[in-house]
Amino acid sequence: MPESVVVTGIGMRTPVGNDAIQTASAVRAGINRFAFWEAMGTAFEENAGVVASALPDDLGDQPWVAKVIDMVPEPIHEALWHSCLFDFNDVRAQYPRAHVAAYIATPYEDRAGVAQEAFRLFSMEAREHCVAPAHADSVQLFSCDHAAGIMAIERAARDLLEHKVAFAVVVAVDSLLHAEHLRSLWGEDRLKLPNRSDGLVPGEAVAVVVLERARDAKARGTPILARLGETATDRESVPLGPEHPIRAEAASRAINAALAGSGGQASVDRVIVDLSGERWRSLEWALVETRCLGELAHGWQLWHPADCLGDVGAATSVVHLAIASRAFARGYGGGGVLLSAASPRGERAAMTIFPGKEPA
Repeated sequence: MPESVVVTGIGMRTPVGNDAIQTASAVRAGINRFAFWEAMGTAFEENAGVVASALPDDLGDQPWVAKVIDMVPEPIHEALWHSCLFDFNDVRAQYPRAHVAAYIATPYEDRAGVAQEAFRLFSMEAREHCVAPAHADSVQLFSCDHAAGIMAIERAARDLLEHKVAFAVVVAVDSLLHAEHLRSLWGEDRLKLPNRSDGLVPGEAVAVVVLERARDAKARGTPILARLGETATDRESVPLGPEHPIRAEAASRAINAALAGSGGQASVDRVIVDLSGERWRSLEWALVETRCLGELAHGWQLWHPADCLGDVGAATSVVHLAIASRAFARGYGGGGVLLSAASPRGERAAMTIFPGKEPA
């Protein structure tokens, strides 16, 4: 049997939970934490009723690069703890020759409100300290919004299968709660407003997963939470814009490729998609579902966690992977889950994930 990559640790901090267990439970129960955000009213006086999703301890009106140091450490520790690694010093003590790599999914580097120098400093800090407190041997950044997490996972899985690394820590982080960025979304008619029937609810989150080879996890005696299937990425030739028709060509190719590499549609009975209230996402998904998912088993389920979390940007894909992993652990994840993500500038990504137990 070919070697496989598995999830052995998950960590999250989201609007509805301080950890992965709280978040997955709240999403399953349909709980949200949407509220009026004081800074939003200041920035948009005539639309003071705009709602936003906030972390349990509101980090205020700052760009995501300024919030990272407060958002990331706890989920990293949680994910490592689940993996029975506890912290990076423990990894080195137990496995002195192991190469530990970090793969970090972030928003686009030129996001409104984030100065070029601020992103450069974040990149340096990430590479030197893996967004503290984790100190990895190598760090790669993937800066492309919703699809960034799957792209990071794809690279991490490849590096593991090629035996370039022993442990891969995938970190996805974002915060849309920054007045300057929200002003930009507002100007693009992408925000959910009191007088708009569509639009996103801004959120912020961190999600972390620890990946390793299945054989190594079994040798360590570490519980396997989930098994990665196939990942696929593509790019729409025409970016999002009111003057361009939505064709969903790249999204369809990515999803078909992920399903084909995982045994076809029969292998999946859950789908987690990044629908977040924006009309373009719904239109694209309607095309994808019609083209690509017509042979799913009767009774398949469609999950869209943004109903509870808001739009968590670059954290989306890894949040979805962590939610699916937790669903498997609790027995309600089904036999296989398809994840799909679409970024505003054309990046499209899809992947499949299965319960941790290897098929017979």
